[in-house]
This record gives sequence, C-alpha cells and structure tokens, in this order.
Amino acid sequence: MAGSSFAVEQTHETGRKSFNGLARQYSAPVVGRIFGSCCGPAGISGSALAGAIGAALMVKVARITERKLPPGPERDKVVELGEKIERLRNVLEDVVDEDAEAYAKLVRIKSAHARGLESDQALERALKTSTIIPGAMGRAAMICINLAAELAEVAYRRALWDLAMGVWLCNAAVEASLTAAAYNLSEISDDAFRAKLLGKLDFFDNRSSTLDAILSTTRKRGVPTANSVATP
Repeated sequence: MAGSSFAVEQTHETGRKSFNGLARQYSAPVVGRIFGSCCGPAGISGSALAGAIGAALMVKVARITERKLPPGPERDKVVELGEKIERLRNVLEDVVDEDAEAYAKLVRIKSAHARGLESDQALERALKTSTIIPGAMGRAAMICINLAAELAEVAYRRALWDLAMGVWLCNAAVEASLTAAAYNLSEISDDAFRAKLLGKLDFFDNRSSTLDAILSTTRKRGVPTANSVATP
C-alpha cells in the first residue's frame, strides 16, 4: 500500500519484494491494529489480505522456479508470470485499506442521510464505491488464479504446495468479492449500474474448473493434495 506502514521490504539481491518481508509486515499485532480500528465489518479487508498473501506465495514460487531453470523461453515465461502476479498483489494489498476507508465513508453518509443531511445521490455513490472495490479485489484474485494455472505446469516441483496454498487464499478473496457484490447490489437502485456489474460476474464462471485443473496438475506431478491425503 503506497504511503502506508505496509511498505514491503526490497531484497538487496534482486530489488524484488520479499515474501518474508510481506509476512513480517502482516504480523498479528499489525493485523489486529487494522481490524481493531475499523468502524464496522472488515470482511473485504481481511479477504484482500488473504489474497495478497496468496499472490505473494505465487510470486515466491515463480522466483524459486526461475532460479532452477536454465536461460530460455520457459524461464522467460516464468519471470513474466511472476511479474504479472506481483502487480496484482499490489492491487490486493491496496484494497485492505481502500475498503476500510470506503466503508467508513459509507457509514458516515448513511448516518447523515438518515438525518436529512445527505442526498439520495450521495448515498448511492457511496454504495457504488463500496461495491466496486470488492469487485476489483475479486477480479485481481481471479487473474492470479488463472496465472497460477499456467505456472503450475512448469513450477519447481517442491514449490507446488506453496502455489496450491496461494491459489486457495486467492479463491477466498474471489468468493468474498462475489458475496459482497450480491449483498451491495440489493441496496443500489441504479439499474444500469447493477446490469453492468452483473455482466462482469461472468468472468468468474470458470473458477471451479481452474481450481480443479491446478489440483489435477499438482497430483500429476506427484505432490499430495488435501483430497489425495484424505483418500486411503
């Protein structure tokens, strides 16, 4: 998050953001401070945090794989995937603060609206913002999952477990986004806005098949998954 206390350390070696640095920045006391100070529900901020950590795990896998591969097109592809996921991680990280701020504003406007101090239009704008931010989170997390499906085909075998965990964390952000959209749209009267947002939800239709594909690739490459461990 630009300008916040969550700036992630840079590694001296590569100048890339360190997963370990991210994990330290999101330590329990810091998380408690964010959510303890929120004026209301922090489900989207928490889901965005899960997604950001999931994306950081994916980037970690890309960096490990990059070091294991010889120079060539396959290595270049892994570098490209890692860079794309890193940019999306920044989006998810920003949502942690953005959603908390949007919700605080919505609470203030709802209170003022109830007293006749804010217009219907101002309330509608605040509701739209509180819907758009979770939508951006879900889209970023879903793209991370799609990119992870590509990465799973070439990722260093011993790092696949981290990739799978990153995918599940990003999926939590996707599911939270869809839940928030369904809830918030029920309060928005702008039919054009509702139709536009509902049209964008088609983007998430393939998430189950993508998750299945990643797990299938993981199994094929010889890494146990939760399902295979549970099966005798």
